[in-house]
Amino acid sequence: MKILLCVALLSLPARGYADDQVATTGRVLPLETFDEYPPASFPEQWKVRGDETKARAIYQVAEEGGNHFLHARAEKQDVQIGLSHAFQPKEFPLLRWRWRVSDTRTTG
Repeated sequence: MKILLCVALLSLPARGYADDQVATTGRVLPLETFDEYPPASFPEQWKVRGDETKARAIYQVAEEGGNHFLHARAEKQDVQIGLSHAFQPKEFPLLRWRWRVSDTRTTG
């Protein structure tokens, strides 16, 4: 089974209730937009948990319609990457991200 995972724009805070929070605090802290990375590159600020060579093959920045995002494609692999960022939870109590999953399996 092949699964395609796309992650885009990590930021604080979240939608709906978060819009009220932003209006109250007036603050949004973008954690990652992937805009600084060219397509087909590995996001260098992200840390690898597991085999780095496999991580670089699985995770790459992609671009679609001017929107940069993290693209992951893996089959029976368990490498993780993450971004560490310190912030005050009381100042930024909500987290927002966008993602989508596409199943690329063929039927038949």
